[in-house]
Amino acid sequence: MLMDSHCHLDAEAFDHDRDAVVLRARQAGVNAMLVPAYSCEHFERLESVCCRYNRADFVVWPAWGIHPCYVNQHKEEALRQLETWVFRPDCVAVGEIGLDRYLPELREPEVWRKQQYFLRYQLDLANRAGKPVVIHVRHSYAELMSALRHCPVAAGGIVHAYNGPEDVAWALIDAGFLLGLGGVLTQDSAHRLADLVARLPLSAMVLETDAPDMLPQSLWRQGLRRHEPAWIVEVQAKVAALRGISLDAVALATSANALRCLNQRGSFI
Repeated sequence: MLMDSHCHLDAEAFDHDRDAVVLRARQAGVNAMLVPAYSCEHFERLESVCCRYNRADFVVWPAWGIHPCYVNQHKEEALRQLETWVFRPDCVAVGEIGLDRYLPELREPEVWRKQQYFLRYQLDLANRAGKPVVIHVRHSYAELMSALRHCPVAAGGIVHAYNGPEDVAWALIDAGFLLGLGGVLTQDSAHRLADLVARLPLSAMVLETDAPDMLPQSLWRQGLRRHEPAWIVEVQAKVAALRGISLDAVALATSANALRCLNQRGSFI
């Protein structure tokens, strides 16, 4: 069993062939997905997609949150709207939330202050709801750690697409977080991340695609531009090679890690 711990199955990029995408994922051994939200505007769409594909032997869980790259499109009232979704029984996590200073417009002082405010509100919301978080972070690891020290998340969570320093990785693990590994790990240039994956505990890792984004390097070189959950096997193979263990061992451990984090049980693993 494989679990894709971060997949945007509701993305418009899948509108014309979503059934086929899910079928290919199942054929590749994917039995569970976590689909995080990014904007209030698409909450109902995400709910519809999750309900459509959720089955006894194929689970699609929603997480609700406001992505840092979209906070400037939301007024503060959106956070109150988010609360109604987070306290629903089908919500397994608060996400995708976090901090991002990658693009110049995200570094504008007012936007940056708003990102920090939305993050801390959503961290507190996760604690009030007793749920883990799914965190997005780019070019802002120090600020993220400051926010987590200010508002520790009791239920922990997943740091999506981890590509930060080793000391931050250990601090996150100590704080109860799992590290999401995706397409970046498959790049020839990802020497530091590959070294980390070879040495950090397997119990702290989960696999993800971030589909339709973050294609593995081999598929990009083939001319493909849209990622999909079936190709999580590329990341699985990379982790197995780096650690010298079997594909099955990677699948079982990372899926069990994700289920434990999300407080879910899976008879299908």
